[in-house]
Parts: sequence; C-alpha cells; structure tokens
Amino acid sequence: MKMLRAIGGTAIPLVWLLSVLVASGCSSDPQKASLGEEALQNLTPLERTILADKLVSPAEYKRAQQDTVDCLRKAGFAVVDLVQTEDGTLDYSASYEVPETAAATGGPPPPDMSTMDARHLACEKRSAGVGAVFVLQHKTSLLNRPLPGLKEALEKYEG
Repeated sequence: MKMLRAIGGTAIPLVWLLSVLVASGCSSDPQKASLGEEALQNLTPLERTILADKLVSPAEYKRAQQDTVDCLRKAGFAVVDLVQTEDGTLDYSASYEVPETAAATGGPPPPDMSTMDARHLACEKRSAGVGAVFVLQHKTSLLNRPLPGLKEALEKYEG
C-alpha cells in the first residue's frame, strides 16, 4: 500500500492565505497592503485576462482553477478533478508519494516534502486572485469569506 500526502484545494487556498498572514506579520500597520490588495498582486497572465473587467464568472473561475490543477499535475501531484461544491466553489484533492514510502517500495525517489510543498504553493497562487474575487462576487459558504480590503482593491485595480 502506498502512503500519499493529500492536499486539498479550495476557492481561496488556505495555505496561500496563511502564508500571506505570516509574511505580513498580521500587523495593523496602515502602510502595509491589505489581504485584498495582496491577492491582486503578482497575478498570472491568465488571472490578469480574467480580471480585466473586474468580474469573475463561474466559467472564468473554473478556468483559473483548472490552470492550478494542470500546474499541480505537471509538478508531480496526483489530482482528483475539480468538483463543484454546494456554494459554487470548486474543490479538488492533490497528493504525492512521500519519499519514505517510495524508498520502501523500490520506486524512484520523489522530491522531498518541502520541495513538493513549495510546488503546491506556487501552483495554488496561480488562481488565488481569481478565487478571491469569485468569493467576493458570489454567495459562498461561511468558510469562504471575502478577504479584508479586496472590494476596495478591486475597485482600484487597473490590470
């Protein structure tokens, strides 16, 4: 039996959000960007295209999430296809074989867990801005709430 490390994906990746909180030091310094402003920085070309009109349709959101799933697959993850949740957000699960298990089964050694975690985070960031705006513009669950300052940041967004 193979041991896999499973990672789930949601509209606003929790890993990405936590990394922003840690990086920002959770400070109330007015000079620092809000989480909403952070979400609209360093966007991919696909995200910039989708956000050009400052609106994210369900189809555009799905396109961005599929880009993340494709990225994860290219990075060596086994990914279960996107599934729409009751609130309209999309979810998937990604996993990879941990090095200890690969060694025990005689398979080729995969990259170490920190490398895989970095790859996962990089892929998740590919749709984080679009996901954040989708949550802002569509009724979603209590778990997927708009980022603080996103509405104001989106109003100022110039692509």
